[in-house]
Amino acid sequence: MSSATETSPALTACLARCGTDQAALLAGIDDVVGLRPGDLVLAVGSLVEGLGNDKSDLDLILVPGEGDTDRAEDELCWAVGHSMVDLRILHRAGVESLIHRLRDWACLPWNLVELAPFDDGERLLLHRLLEGLVVHPPSPGPAPWSWRPDRASVARLKLQVARHLARTVQVDLVGYRRQGDDATCVLAAQDLLGHAVDGLLAAHHLTNPNPKWRTRLLARLPGDWDRPLWTRSTGLPADRVFWDLHRAPARPEPRSAAAHATRCVAFARAVFAWAEHHLIGRPAPARVPLVPVRDDDRATGPVLPALEFDVDFFFSGQGIAVARLNEFAASLQLSEQEFAHLLLCDGRTTAAAAQAAVGQRDGEAAPNVESLVQRITDRGLVLRTPAQIGTSPSEDTAIAAVERLSEVLTGTGYGEFLTCFTPSVLDPRAWRAARDHAAPGLRAVVDLLLLGRAVHPDALPPDLAASVAGLTAAGVLVERQDGCVDTDGLAVLLVAGSWLICHRPQPDPLCYLGDDSLALLSRLTPQGTRACLDLCAGPGLHALHCARFAPQVTAVELDPRVARVTRLNAALNGLTDRVEVLSGDLYQPVAGRRFDLVVANPPTLPYPVADLPAPRVGHGGEDGLLVTSRVLAGLPDALTGRGRAHLVGMTLTDGGPGRFGDWLSAAAREHDLDIRCTVVSHSPLTTGTDTCERLIAAVAAATHTQPDRVRESYARLAEAQRATHLSAYFLQVSTGSGEVALADVSPAARGGTWFV
Repeated sequence: MSSATETSPALTACLARCGTDQAALLAGIDDVVGLRPGDLVLAVGSLVEGLGNDKSDLDLILVPGEGDTDRAEDELCWAVGHSMVDLRILHRAGVESLIHRLRDWACLPWNLVELAPFDDGERLLLHRLLEGLVVHPPSPGPAPWSWRPDRASVARLKLQVARHLARTVQVDLVGYRRQGDDATCVLAAQDLLGHAVDGLLAAHHLTNPNPKWRTRLLARLPGDWDRPLWTRSTGLPADRVFWDLHRAPARPEPRSAAAHATRCVAFARAVFAWAEHHLIGRPAPARVPLVPVRDDDRATGPVLPALEFDVDFFFSGQGIAVARLNEFAASLQLSEQEFAHLLLCDGRTTAAAAQAAVGQRDGEAAPNVESLVQRITDRGLVLRTPAQIGTSPSEDTAIAAVERLSEVLTGTGYGEFLTCFTPSVLDPRAWRAARDHAAPGLRAVVDLLLLGRAVHPDALPPDLAASVAGLTAAGVLVERQDGCVDTDGLAVLLVAGSWLICHRPQPDPLCYLGDDSLALLSRLTPQGTRACLDLCAGPGLHALHCARFAPQVTAVELDPRVARVTRLNAALNGLTDRVEVLSGDLYQPVAGRRFDLVVANPPTLPYPVADLPAPRVGHGGEDGLLVTSRVLAGLPDALTGRGRAHLVGMTLTDGGPGRFGDWLSAAAREHDLDIRCTVVSHSPLTTGTDTCERLIAAVAAATHTQPDRVRESYARLAEAQRATHLSAYFLQVSTGSGEVALADVSPAARGGTWFV
């Protein structure tokens, strides 16, 4: 047995974790198969890829020396240390033949029609020969040989396979959409996304063809990995973008399935265009000056259409040809700049943003985007324009009307009207008083969208009148028999820069907005957050605010009717791509996921449940802590290591923080949380005080109960809880060791229950 071995720190560390070393491993191989001077032994598999641990198998490849054919190709297994060794014996002639075949194939013209003549096992073997760590090197001979395939050729092979398989999926996507098979359409789009990732990795010479390594390999890409791509840059790591793109709609239906597939296909086209340029030397649009189109751009104006799923490109002597797959006889010839624009036809990028991103080359004028869009439309390459993807005409009208509403309202002066009121005061009396001083056209808008009065469409400004049909289809407006429309209790507000559809202040609102909502909003600092969860989201005010900073926001709302309004608010603010809305009970719809920020305004109204019927919203159990305790209990599994949570609530107390502080301490210890609590007010529950009387009046109206009965019920509840006050608090929570820091700032109260 040869004693000459190469030393690899990575291999040494891997073997040590498995309870062995290189010498013992070689001795074991010699005992089993007889190790000879000319033999090559490579360590491959998980250990080489960086996922090895003390439970991993030691995957080895043995290639006998030249002329050694008495050992048959075989696979053997035995124990070394506390790990199993899997040894695969290959003939040297077979390895040489495989490498020669790869070299010859790589010299052929680039061909996407036929799949490269290498099966999955051969492609994995080529990667392992390329990346394997040498355990035993062959001794030098008269005819030295290289078992290492050319890295660029292996990467080219991975790209060709990914490109070919992706084209097959693209054709299938068209069929699934036409058949209305939405679930399969989503799964196929995810499959396509995986092939696109393989192409991206291949362009960076990361050659492992096994799908299970995709995410780990993506983590190796540089921070500016997406700068050369003609796609909407996010500034996020590649593995995070892949995960965000991969996330399927909660309930696939025509619109969500088509939108998901459109995002995946647009990403794949941009990746493959750059990868072919990078590996094959094609004249891809990477030669055009680029300013990335970022997801947080807020450019307005016409949006470039989305391309059909099966639209693809190939390079010819005349330039870049674009056509639908299997219909290349009707291809469209594009310049590099035109092709760069076409790759931005994703149904979300505005024409202005695309023009700015592509810019112009020295001595060449930028192409006319409108002319390009018309050319690709004439060739039948366009899917359906942005918000209309996968929807019926009535749905198209509804979505477009909601998305345009903010612009329409700003044009009428409605936004300016709303900002003239103290943000923390939701007072219809002030709205009614100010309405009489507005211009006639604006008065009709205020009547309809703020005061809840019925208005005939003819009285509205023209742009808003033109949107009435769409807003009615979306459920924002309700048509009456006399031809007028109203909002059925809803209002459209402007809160901290976000448009918000919610219920006007009333005793029993379904889509609730109150001073506690505003108090929580004023305390949110989501900068630096990537993933945010808004629990008990209501109409989505906090989710909308966080989406201004975080690329991924999930809003969870128990009532499906309210969740529908939350989705409308995401569309109204142009945040559909950032705000995911799920209907369910607290953490149930997001089980297994973690977030950098959790925001919650749970139901916290202390309520005499034994005496009174429950209201639609706000009921927090007898002490107001019923739902809050469940939110705290779920935080350890929902927060990332450096994550935090913000909550507001109310509870019954004796006018001081002591008993509530004891409850917090117990919760912190039980769930290993660190809690910073600020008690902002203690409002007396004495009959006749403002807080008590407003509470009694609201509960009486919401439950259709006589005020005296409500007053008696709360008196009994206060006595049972030994409480004299209703106290409002704010919590900032993180995972920790059970510490609680409590501050009571109520002596500095400025009136009201909350400090806003």
